[in-house]
Amino acid sequence: MLINKYLLKIATIFGVLIVSLTGTTPISHASSNQINLGNDIRKAISNQTELGVNANQIDDGAVYFIHSASNSNLVWDVPANNYSNGTAPILYSKLGWGNQRFVVHEETEYNSKTYYTITPLYSPETTLILNSNNENETLKLGKDNNGSLQGFLSNKFIIEKSTYGYTISTGVSSFGKYIVPKDDNISSNNTLVQKTITNATTNKKYQWLFCKTDTLGNDLKNKIRINGRSKTVFNLTPPSTGEFIIETEKCGSDEIDTYLELHNQDGQRLAFNDDISRPSNLYSRIIYNFETTDDLKVMVNGFDNEDIGYVYLTLRPKNALYFAGVYDFDKNNNDRPGSLKKVKPYFPNYYIEVQGNRGTSAILETASNGKKKMNCEYFVFSGHGYSNAAGVEFYNGTFPEGFMWYKVPKLDGTKIAIWMTCHGARNYFKYGNSGTMTSMAYQSIEQGADYSLGYVGEIYDPTLRSFPENFFEALNNGMTIPEAVNQGTEWAKNDNWWWWTFFGQFNDDFKNPILYKKGDQLKTSCGTGTYAKANSIEKQTSIGKNNYLYVDNTGNGESISYISTQSNSANSIARFVPFVFKTNYMNKTYELGFNCNPSTGRVNYYNLTLNSQITSFEFEKMMGKPTINVLNSIKSFNLNY
Repeated sequence: MLINKYLLKIATIFGVLIVSLTGTTPISHASSNQINLGNDIRKAISNQTELGVNANQIDDGAVYFIHSASNSNLVWDVPANNYSNGTAPILYSKLGWGNQRFVVHEETEYNSKTYYTITPLYSPETTLILNSNNENETLKLGKDNNGSLQGFLSNKFIIEKSTYGYTISTGVSSFGKYIVPKDDNISSNNTLVQKTITNATTNKKYQWLFCKTDTLGNDLKNKIRINGRSKTVFNLTPPSTGEFIIETEKCGSDEIDTYLELHNQDGQRLAFNDDISRPSNLYSRIIYNFETTDDLKVMVNGFDNEDIGYVYLTLRPKNALYFAGVYDFDKNNNDRPGSLKKVKPYFPNYYIEVQGNRGTSAILETASNGKKKMNCEYFVFSGHGYSNAAGVEFYNGTFPEGFMWYKVPKLDGTKIAIWMTCHGARNYFKYGNSGTMTSMAYQSIEQGADYSLGYVGEIYDPTLRSFPENFFEALNNGMTIPEAVNQGTEWAKNDNWWWWTFFGQFNDDFKNPILYKKGDQLKTSCGTGTYAKANSIEKQTSIGKNNYLYVDNTGNGESISYISTQSNSANSIARFVPFVFKTNYMNKTYELGFNCNPSTGRVNYYNLTLNSQITSFEFEKMMGKPTINVLNSIKSFNLNY
């Protein structure tokens, strides 16, 4: 997938449940609304965050103190709680509260290693960035700028376990430089910079300890121990205003009957719950409308002294955004959940759930609001659609299951149902070969959705991934649903700029989504009830089997021409690459290329000079964008989509 400002929008954490263990006090269920909670405990932390406890692994979405491995009393700190763009974090004595806590988010992989972003706990809209690849460039707060590969990598880091802790290498340096104290000075108030270090993995002063806190993101679970009727008190900082659900859930094999209370900092009880539903459910749930983001307290205990064991304590928004049918090319649920991360920052007060390989019954489960899970405010299906009937295909493990138009439940209150699938808006006969027609998109508004979106023709994986991300970003920017559809469609094209510029996405229907609005009639332009597979618009075949397109993008005499494969070198890869590009990169000349599998839409990129496959990131980094002369030449061959 190619780098683009919109496709690779960074998913920063969007809200936290701050859960700080304060001790246990036995009380009864009949306690009054006023409980003496003692002194303000906002700065308390649990044992797992004690000084020097370095995490064995980096957990996605977890919150950390980041200590110097050389002086564990010094931690990263946002000075004076100033979260303005350009503020430089510093090293400072550990105080144990918000401005010294950072959220680490897993993003994607680079050469089989994982990218991370690092975000201040109290400023989820910013990340730590480097503005250039300069030696001794200062680490600062800022917002990602993904208009180029350099912008995309500005807030990406690879965090790797090392001799004394972790090293942090920087994306802007292609992970060749490390985050270290400025001038190697490990002292209070010193800033952090990137620097070329030859012994970073063996020298303690260039390494960091990630000490995990008990802070919980509102889409994660906090494992807690219940000790009978002894009450455990936690701090809670609402991630935003609005209705949220605080609840306990089963953890492992333990069956624990829990009791849950919510208090303000003055000890006034605001809400409580014993059972979600009697008598079948032992666990507790509070639904509360946070009118402010002031600190509150959550208290949890067992119903009886015999209730001892572990439960999950969770916080999640009441509103739902549900991704379903998510799986990759091999149907193993590996890559499309990444789309979920990119949507999270735009909907801080939504509970976002992703389902992969769970079968059709999963979207028809009953949610906490009493509705089917599919009947949420925003529903996205990403997967296969049928070419002979109005339906889609889920995978239950590895077995396909059909979900047909007549299984769509009531969708009242659903703002939009999005069918990211081939033929999701194609008209098919409901029964047999004649009579009334429908589609998954049309059936959704028939069942009460305000809007529904689908495609008449075929779409491929890049569209399935990129359109929802771009659509929800546009929606978050204040656009209406129709406006966001138009904007998301345009951005989806930009997400794979090289690919679509040169030969289109075969017969990908990404440019023509069908948007239905409640009350619309079935659109007659969306099919006649039957489907005959059209010939694939594989524009690369115009080149001919014995030729490939050769683009000189070096800047000295840009050109585009057809070259006979017979005149090519003995390069084994080049024989299967219909598009070859000559480019200058780091004072060397390379030939690069890519091809596309017409059955999956998957693109492969190659360094033909080195006779090796490369990533899309490496391809764009080496190529840059085509010059105007090359673009004009492409247009003259009428190859652009």
